[in-house]
Amino acid sequence: MQARPFDSEYFLQSGELTKPFISAQFVYDKVMGDYNKNITNGIRLTKLDSLMNFIHSYVKQDNDSDFISENKYYRTAKEVFESGKSTGTTDFANLFCTFARQLGLPTTHLHAADYTWVKQLKAGKLTRHVSCSFCECYYGGKWLLIDPANKKIINDYNPSMISLGYYIGTSCQYVAYMRCIDLGKQHVEEHNKKMEKICFSI
Repeated sequence: MQARPFDSEYFLQSGELTKPFISAQFVYDKVMGDYNKNITNGIRLTKLDSLMNFIHSYVKQDNDSDFISENKYYRTAKEVFESGKSTGTTDFANLFCTFARQLGLPTTHLHAADYTWVKQLKAGKLTRHVSCSFCECYYGGKWLLIDPANKKIINDYNPSMISLGYYIGTSCQYVAYMRCIDLGKQHVEEHNKKMEKICFSI
């Protein structure tokens, strides 16, 4: 499913990879526990920051290439959470989507391609696929861009062309090409073919 207009009701739904698997009360208690502790210690943050802190307290990035190639784009949020290991930005985005929606916050899964890679694709110089999963969350009366893997919140951004003030890998510019509930279960090869097809027509 390609990018669609922001639809608060739609982006409260769960998908194949983002079905709730623990109680909303458990998530709420963990988030508020972190939030209140930080506020008490004089640390200013939002409840979205605390949600990302909660996720990162349970799940860490795994750097084993075999594990990543076998599991990337394929596991549910439940499977990621229970393993304690992430294959990358998509796993963190799926967890954030799952929990934020449980807390009543409309949240998109925003998949994006490295801007340089898109230019190479269109020029017929296809290289290793470079993509990144973000989220967009309706919070405080506006849509915010969330980078759950790197625990970043971007208040003002272009929903089509994402320019970051920091690098993810070797890029700080990403073309948003799919705004959805989640990517659905797929293998890396399937993901790459879909990515090429959509990005070539952008």
